[in-house]
Amino acid sequence: TEEKMMGIKPPERAEYIRVIMAELTRIASHAMLIGFLLNNFSANDLLYVAHCNDALCSTISPTPALVYSAEDLSGEISLTIGADGFGLLSFHNATSGQLRTIHCSNVVCNANTGMSIVGPNNGVENSITIGTDGMGLIAYYSQTDSALKVAHCDNMACSSATSTTIDDDGTNIMGTWPDITIGSDGLGFIVYDAFKGTDQILKMAHCSNVVCSSAVIYELDNLGKIDYASISSVT
Repeated sequence: TEEKMMGIKPPERAEYIRVIMAELTRIASHAMLIGFLLNNFSANDLLYVAHCNDALCSTISPTPALVYSAEDLSGEISLTIGADGFGLLSFHNATSGQLRTIHCSNVVCNANTGMSIVGPNNGVENSITIGTDGMGLIAYYSQTDSALKVAHCDNMACSSATSTTIDDDGTNIMGTWPDITIGSDGLGFIVYDAFKGTDQILKMAHCSNVVCSSAVIYELDNLGKIDYASISSVT
């Protein structure tokens, strides 16, 4: 956590509150009417969303919603629940090489809108969350620049976004397998892989503001090979 890196010991009361909030978040994320399952039918490059009928997701909607079928899919498919209570997806289009979003228009996502938000050779590895401003925040790897970038959605449907380069040293690969969450300070935290020569390094970027137009970079582990970086939350 950021406290460990800075040598800060949080009070015991704060630790209890964090556990409670983490459990409340977990329960909310599994609550009825906001549960989603993603399924990519690779043979036909069809992207479906299945809506859970109960909190345990013991059954799903009889007819999963087809949300994308136009072109090839590849790489990561990431899903979150927007501030409007509807699903918001980010994924990579292999044919155009673009990072795309889909915004569900209802809870079962059988009505939706999609948009390309970042140009070619971007986003084969991506991760989406919702910022404290209610807008989507997408961390993604730019193949063109070999860099970690962040796209801040310009509206709730994420029909357009503003991209910022977060980590790029001009020589090495930065930003593969990114995973993003919102920290206790309300700002984005991104964990990702980087490569310097033959060394694979686990890194973290702490956004300096809500739109993540800049970030403070930390190296978390450079002592051994890491297959990939992935987090579910940061506290």
